[in-house]
Amino acid sequence: MRYLLLFTLGLALVFAGFYDGNIAGANTNQDATLAVAPSAPAAGDTLSFYGCGYAPGEGVTVVVTSPYAYSFFGATASAAGCFDTSLTETFTALEAGSYTAEVYQSNAHHEDARLEFTVT
Repeated sequence: MRYLLLFTLGLALVFAGFYDGNIAGANTNQDATLAVAPSAPAAGDTLSFYGCGYAPGEGVTVVVTSPYAYSFFGATASAAGCFDTSLTETFTALEAGSYTAEVYQSNAHHEDARLEFTVT
């Protein structure tokens, strides 16, 4: 019985070490938005990303998946909870294809907003 108790306690401690406090899918920014400018991008265009519904004054991370690379950059949400990467960094769409942009703020494991778009 003592070994079972020690085993159970040890197992609980192991799982507690892996728990990061985030429940799958539990983002606090449920109404977060994400858009790209220009809205119909072509290869060679410089793109910026913007959105609202984020925690004011907190940083956001934008992750862009393109046909050729993953790109990461950030911005800070304004007092109104909006961000615009044109104020900090831009992204150049080097080739045509399918792109995905995701914004992370409230949970490092699940995006707050996701946008799929095509570059012509």
